Amino acid sequence: MTSSTIELGDDLDFSGSMGADVAKDANKGGDFQREIEFMKIPGSQAAIDAGTNQKIVRFVTDFKVARPDEPVTKYNLPWITAKEHGFVKTKPKPDWADKDRRWPERAGGGCRKDPIFVKRYGGACYFCDEMKHKPSSSTWALAVEREEVRDDANKIIGYRDKTREVFDRDEQGNLIVLKQEGDKKEYAKKTVPAWLAIQQGWKNFFGNLNGQAQYYKTVLDGDWLITRTGETKDDTTYAFIRVAEMALPEGNPYGYPAGTKYDLGLSAPDSEHLPLIEQVYPDMPDLRQIVANRVSDDIVNVYFRPGWTPPEKEGQASGSKDGVKAAGDGGAMMMMTSSAPDQPSGSGGGDEPSSEAMEALRNRLQNKG
Repeated sequence: MTSSTIELGDDLDFSGSMGADVAKDANKGGDFQREIEFMKIPGSQAAIDAGTNQKIVRFVTDFKVARPDEPVTKYNLPWITAKEHGFVKTKPKPDWADKDRRWPERAGGGCRKDPIFVKRYGGACYFCDEMKHKPSSSTWALAVEREEVRDDANKIIGYRDKTREVFDRDEQGNLIVLKQEGDKKEYAKKTVPAWLAIQQGWKNFFGNLNGQAQYYKTVLDGDWLITRTGETKDDTTYAFIRVAEMALPEGNPYGYPAGTKYDLGLSAPDSEHLPLIEQVYPDMPDLRQIVANRVSDDIVNVYFRPGWTPPEKEGQASGSKDGVKAAGDGGAMMMMTSSAPDQPSGSGGGDEPSSEAMEALRNRLQNKG
């Protein structure tokens, strides 16, 4: 998700949007990679035949608040349900967008009329008010993609996190340049867990998972195999198999006795340690941030609002079909199907703006000129 980062605060009310019960009620009757990817599983017959219609994940957000007496943090968040405008027809590709960049025919974004956002935005939503598009409920979870570990006899002996190599950033969100020769820059990289933002409906996804969650009392203590069949919203189904439980070994760095179930919902073993999830994933993303970013102005402006031009593009060229000044490269164009940091130019992200354009936009959004 490459929209600008929405600041979290007391005027965003997630209290009534978290957990499986909320999701269930909301649906009654109806080359270098990004650090966080939307989970996408193909369900075609070709994918089924190839075995690519499956993913193994370890959830880091549970189906309910496990410890209601504790303050809610990113480490004990449950699933979040919010209104979403999906598959909305976009405006024609504007002249300021680079000609080589793909332009989605349809895209989507969050609904500002959702209770989470009403206090901050006053109940005004461009999709609802201007485009007359009706939202529907989406439920969100955060997970890490996992992979099998096999021995020399090709027998599965465990599971581990997949990882991604991504470009690193400083505290202000700017790409870290290791060295520069002329216009060519070499950027710092880091290896991170393969984070998956899961945005799905209740009926064919979270409702199915919730049944097992109720039985096991959590989804944080095992690895899950998710299998998809079908290609459209009318014929797609997801199945869940709890493929493994794991135990912590002797001498584990987390302070737990050997043989303790590897359950990310474990509280701190003693006063010297943090809860297990905070030790395993100290830099885990905040699911609230991912959901909040879906109502960014950039989503509406870039893909839906006629006549809008990125400020850094104004005055550079003319002749836009939208009746505004235009320019030749991607500017502030931001895809709405990913929430991770953007890639530097030339990294293989065909839908991404250049790093320089992104830095300029990020500084503007942070009131740095």
